[in-house]
Amino acid sequence: MRTELNISNKEQEISATSVKFGAFLKDLIQTKAWNLGASAMIGRNNYTGSRGKVLDNTTATGYTTLSTNYDSTEVTLGMLARYSSVINSTLQFKGELMGTLARESIKGYTEGTTFAWQSRDLDQVSGGASAAFVHHKQNGLRSYAKLGVHRRAVIAGKQAVYANNGTNTATGGGNLSETYTTGELGFSFKGKDAVSISGSLKRHRSNHSTSGTHAHLGLNWTF
Repeated sequence: MRTELNISNKEQEISATSVKFGAFLKDLIQTKAWNLGASAMIGRNNYTGSRGKVLDNTTATGYTTLSTNYDSTEVTLGMLARYSSVINSTLQFKGELMGTLARESIKGYTEGTTFAWQSRDLDQVSGGASAAFVHHKQNGLRSYAKLGVHRRAVIAGKQAVYANNGTNTATGGGNLSETYTTGELGFSFKGKDAVSISGSLKRHRSNHSTSGTHAHLGLNWTF
């Protein structure tokens, strides 16, 4: 008898389903130069999956099929403050401050008779700021230069406690924080006959030596 056992590729497919409800308040507080917005969301996540035949010496066949099914709840609070100031007839300054606080409560879970983890509350914060100078011309051309800095960090629930064959193990590895900077140049032009063109070039870099470039070119025609 020959049986293929899933013991070498270390792969397990997990499907995630999320349902979230929330509110977004764009103009919570307004002044001549400032605009403050806020958001709040609550949701539930469900993770399901299965793994093929794995070795198990407690069964008559010597193998078993494991399945995954666990849940978590998530709450996210956010804020965004925008500032705008006219420098002169063609130049404008725009700034943004943003912040987010998120908590995900992950339930305890047991897979088969050998593996389990304890429940955990995972708290994360993120925040950032950006500044841009926008130049307007009377012919409908608008150009801008923008710089930004952002940071995210895990502030609670850094350690996960697992049990493998009855032995507890705590791990707190992974990317628990990151800071990245962005730079962007862009333009937009409103022409005749409701035609507009826009484009941008954006570059980002993080303190973990990751970087990227994003280019955009768009043509809009309203009719």
